[in-house]
Amino acid sequence: MINPDAFAQLKQLKSEIKASKPIFEGEIKATSTKFGFVILDDGREVFLPPDEYQKVLPGDRVEVTLINADTDKPSAEIDKLLKSEVKNLIGRYIVKGKGHFIDAEIGRATRWIFIPPNKRSTAKDGDFIECTLTRHPFKYDGKAQAATLNVLGNTDTPGIEEQLIIRRYQLAHQWPKDVQAEADQIASEGIDKFTEGRADLSNIPFVTIDSASTQDMDDALYAEQTADGIKLMIAIADPAALIPVGSAIDKEAKKRATSTYLVENSLPMIPPQLSNELCSLMPNQNRLALVISINVDSDGKTNNPVFQKAIIQSHAKLSYTDVTTLLSGSAESEDEVSFPEDIETSLSVLETASVLLNAYRPTSVLPDRPDYRIRLNEEKKVENIEKTDKTIAHKIVEECMIAANLTTASFLKASNIPSLYINHAGIREDRVEQVTQLLNSNGVEIKGEELREAGRYQEILAEAYALPLEFPLAVIVNRNMERSEMTLEAKPHIGMGADCYTTFTSPIRKYNDLTIHRIVTAHLAQQTMPEITLEMAQAIYQQQLQSRSAANDLEQWMKCQFAEQLEGQTFDAQICGVNSAGFHARIDINGLEGFVFTKELGTSFNQELMEHASDKIRYQLNADITVKVKGVNWDRKQINFTLT
Repeated sequence: MINPDAFAQLKQLKSEIKASKPIFEGEIKATSTKFGFVILDDGREVFLPPDEYQKVLPGDRVEVTLINADTDKPSAEIDKLLKSEVKNLIGRYIVKGKGHFIDAEIGRATRWIFIPPNKRSTAKDGDFIECTLTRHPFKYDGKAQAATLNVLGNTDTPGIEEQLIIRRYQLAHQWPKDVQAEADQIASEGIDKFTEGRADLSNIPFVTIDSASTQDMDDALYAEQTADGIKLMIAIADPAALIPVGSAIDKEAKKRATSTYLVENSLPMIPPQLSNELCSLMPNQNRLALVISINVDSDGKTNNPVFQKAIIQSHAKLSYTDVTTLLSGSAESEDEVSFPEDIETSLSVLETASVLLNAYRPTSVLPDRPDYRIRLNEEKKVENIEKTDKTIAHKIVEECMIAANLTTASFLKASNIPSLYINHAGIREDRVEQVTQLLNSNGVEIKGEELREAGRYQEILAEAYALPLEFPLAVIVNRNMERSEMTLEAKPHIGMGADCYTTFTSPIRKYNDLTIHRIVTAHLAQQTMPEITLEMAQAIYQQQLQSRSAANDLEQWMKCQFAEQLEGQTFDAQICGVNSAGFHARIDINGLEGFVFTKELGTSFNQELMEHASDKIRYQLNADITVKVKGVNWDRKQINFTLT
């Protein structure tokens, strides 16, 4: 038996040893292996052995002790669980002998978690289920437990993919009772009490141009020729007039931050009574709008912007297809498209304005990527994926929206109004030296700082694109760009070639746009500005990224299902990404992206030129190749190709 003095000494020794070890805080990184990593607050990524990784879940915040801290390859031991956000779990129900588990998807990792007999349900092996975590592994020597909440279905259940994505990304998909009550009240009262003091522009033949199925229409356009050029009028729906700051609807919209558009469904930011009806610029209905009028001169330069709170009326809901058919003059006699004369005249002037605007502003010389639309059958599975190229009508809407956003950002900046801006710093700071060297060594003489200057970046791309090189220099340069960010400062947006940029044109769909409306209208009325903070901007932006990730994840799942139907078939494709293991290629006809492993090809990887090459062959970005669909790696939701 250890006497009390010896026990006290041992305890003291353990405390001293622990105090002498370097202790850090960090976050657990998701991995698909038995070992893991912790990202320390100082940015270092430290190895977690399998026994340690089993104690925690991806995203957990922990306190760790570093082992071999003075070496190049330290490892970590977990001392304390500080915080865990993992509450609900989504995954497959697995029966292994007498054990029942959920193969839970947590971040980008999966983990089998035991479900005790009294916490199971009617789920069958292979079903998709929703669970709640009842035992965190840290507290029980790595042995977590869960309890079944819902059986969601199986792979044959129509719409199961969407259900799982909504839950996996914790997307709000139901309206709280107080939000629903407010929406019903606003819808029943209508807009009459909000029309006082607004300009009546209902006689101007505004039109909406969108997909035929769109219901939440938040912009309408009109243009006319003037002695000085073109008067462009952009009417943006004004939900800010109907939704008070701090109301239940406002709080829910702020939480959602954006409307989420899934394959054949949408989760609106504000209730459909408003987003699809009372606020939507429906044809032949009076609607509240914030209208921006801009003069566009013969060079495409914009000037003299005027903002008006107005009542407008869309005189027609037009589809991209019909507008393009009319303006291109390509309609056959049986498909002839015609509109009232005032609308046709406005559309013609809008097309001219879009060409001028595009020619004036700095734009990328790189070709636009086509879009692809997934079509589902009655069972909610992929029937086909269709390629959709950008049309004249798409370009009209795009240029008008960019003009409105640029003009609004410049107006806010010049007025010294606190606001939300979208900033883009250009080439990543840690890549500037490398990209500068690459450009200079291939005939584009620049200084590094030019890669982060508004307007200059597009000139550099154009010069690189025009060089007769054996590799796509401009495309490689463009792959080194920073991600944009939402801030309170009016800094340059290098990708747009602008001194400042914001978004203003989608207040039904994006909370930052709704906030900009409130800021502009408060300024016009000389009222108190709505409160904005950096934390608010970052929260909005992160939720919008989450929404985009959810939509992309669902699309990739659907594409993997479709790819299984095409296994063994051959397609023309283009290389769209390169890494050390191989390259990604995109099939032109349906947009499927798959990976080609180069291990068997005898090539070596050149990171600077983003290519795999040997003495006989070179695989580089944008190169055209022919691929065969090999299959799907479902653990990674990755389509695999082979070369033919």
